[in-house]
Amino acid sequence: RWPAALSGSGWTALRVGDAARARDIFARLSGSPVPAPLDGWSRQGLGLALYALGRFEDAERAGADLIARNVPPPIARDVLFWHGEALGRIGRHRDAEAQLKRFTDGGAHPLLETGLLRQGWWGLADGRASEAVAPLRAVLAMPVRATAGNARIRCWAPLYFRSLPRNSTMGSARASGRTVTAYPAWSSPHRTTATRARA
Repeated sequence: RWPAALSGSGWTALRVGDAARARDIFARLSGSPVPAPLDGWSRQGLGLALYALGRFEDAERAGADLIARNVPPPIARDVLFWHGEALGRIGRHRDAEAQLKRFTDGGAHPLLETGLLRQGWWGLADGRASEAVAPLRAVLAMPVRATAGNARIRCWAPLYFRSLPRNSTMGSARASGRTVTAYPAWSSPHRTTATRARA
């Protein structure tokens, strides 16, 4: 039973913000013969820990490696989200947008608002303003859920809209008057690591 207990320690380390310890634990598990479901969870934990440490290239490789294997169904959507984020962080903006679209196309998920927002953001980073409008509009149209994270997301979506070129479909968005006067602290995706680690 030691692999399961060790995996639990890794997720606990992520929840309390000790990404270095989580990385060490999940790296050990990833290099050990463990049952298939636990192997997938461990590799996802490793990717999250690497992302939280700012080692985005390593996190992307961990995500790609996991996708090439059998991803445990309970975390299949999470894997898409975090791999898309890692792709964006290493400058592969179009790939990031495509991966996050696969994630958001799957429907309801605790990270759906963030996924839509980041899908739009990486589209903007790739210079594809027109493609960025739809996911950002979708965020603004969603009912507000009573979490601070979603409140920050809804504040940032109009700001992203404002960064679009004036000759894009942003014109109508600006005309709608959806603006904000405060710039809330950016809710970095790695802050949601602890939330998803509880799964």
